[in-house]
Amino acid sequence: MLLLALAVARPAMSATQQPCETAASSPGPLTISPINGTLNNGILSTYCQSAYGWSDTWFVKGQPANYSGALDVLSGDDAPGIIGLTNSNPYKMFTPYLDRGTYNAQNIGTSWTIVNNVAIAGNTATSTIQLAGIRVKITTTLNGGFTERLDITNTTSAAISNLRVFDYFNFHPNGGTNATVTSCSTATGTATAITITGVSNCNGNGWRGNGMMTGTNAAGQLATAAAWQVGTVTQILNALSTNTFTNNTSAGPGDVAGVLVWNLGTIAAGASTSFTINKFIVPEPGTLGLLAFGVVGLALFRASRRA
Repeated sequence: MLLLALAVARPAMSATQQPCETAASSPGPLTISPINGTLNNGILSTYCQSAYGWSDTWFVKGQPANYSGALDVLSGDDAPGIIGLTNSNPYKMFTPYLDRGTYNAQNIGTSWTIVNNVAIAGNTATSTIQLAGIRVKITTTLNGGFTERLDITNTTSAAISNLRVFDYFNFHPNGGTNATVTSCSTATGTATAITITGVSNCNGNGWRGNGMMTGTNAAGQLATAAAWQVGTVTQILNALSTNTFTNNTSAGPGDVAGVLVWNLGTIAAGASTSFTINKFIVPEPGTLGLLAFGVVGLALFRASRRA
């Protein structure tokens, strides 16, 4: 896994900065825009995203005018992609930037190009990217939870088969790296969700400021994953680069990552399909104060990492 040496350093915390930072290096500049919306119970939230659907910042409790480490509870990577296309990105992601378990984004290359950069309307962001004969419109909405809809169009004159869509995350709950991830399986052992939490269950309730990821197919149904893996950042990135997954059930505590992979099937010439990635953060009643209190100390650590 040979990476370009150029790193995109985040601005020093002493300087005034926008809540979502813009990567200024090649192949940038890469605009990262704030999507303002609400979580469950009307909790204000800001999700920072590029045109490629990549984010490394999620302010779960508040909508700051400037960056606040005390509110940044993603502090890692969330990146969708498609397996089965020729892509210079070694992990088959859309994005040319990835933190890879650090707090500084690195240029990892990509064959996808931006057709339409991020446009924000209310609590929704849209963008369009292109790779050869595949065009993807990304629509992200923050309303009670997070949804990232991928409208995938085959612009060629031949059907395209054996495509897989996935979402990778290295999610640092509450700004720290001590997490546990668990795949939520059915009785037949197939995964429909991954939780990222210290106290988990699979029905979306009872989390303490952490989250869960699921997928919804074009028919609007909860999608069963074709493959999945949880583990260290290196393990998950290796799995993506080889398209080989262990389908294990849990990992952590520690700096853990995860990926869910879903089959798209065949996209006929000129046809389109869609897939929606869903993420939820459901703080327990009475834990929001603890959430804010717990990340204040971590913010000092993150400030030094971002300097």
